[in-house]
Amino acid sequence: ISGRGGGLGRLQKAVSLLKGTLGVHTQLGKGTTFVLSLPLSLSIIGGMVVVVDERKYVLSVSQLEETIELSKLNVETVTATTPVINLRGEVIPILSLSSLLHGRTTRPAPAHDAYQPAVIIQQHGKKVAFAVDEIFGQQQIVIKKLGRELNHLPGIVAGAVLSTGEPGLILDLQELAAKESRHAAG
Repeated sequence: ISGRGGGLGRLQKAVSLLKGTLGVHTQLGKGTTFVLSLPLSLSIIGGMVVVVDERKYVLSVSQLEETIELSKLNVETVTATTPVINLRGEVIPILSLSSLLHGRTTRPAPAHDAYQPAVIIQQHGKKVAFAVDEIFGQQQIVIKKLGRELNHLPGIVAGAVLSTGEPGLILDLQELAAKESRHAAG
């Protein structure tokens, strides 16, 4: 009785932007039913937005074990290609998302005391860390299906429009780790 429908108007606009519909059905003396319909291809995930080479990417929070700051750990190079850390007694390889996504083979090493975040996933019972430039934060992400031109790109699941209005790609870190593991083995 007290509202004027302003909130419902904003909801209608948001739903229509998602290619959905909002219906309101009222029967005198019985009540009101709100029917919200969204496309089946539309899904929302908890995402962590990270920055790699000045581009924003989304990582599904469900894939992540934890985030760490590499500058506070002793990073060692055991093999010629993959640095590792010893985190609570577990040796974890560090992969560069910049290298995996953009093919960068050389990057300036961050200063020893410079902030260098990484995210850790579990891959076949072992942990793998991915170095990123910055962790932008967490948000609810609406998954947008990619066109067939981009479907073949390894490690890229879908697209998203971030809360800032910028586009972002949703990454599959499991697939990127598997790809790097195959590359290192062969």
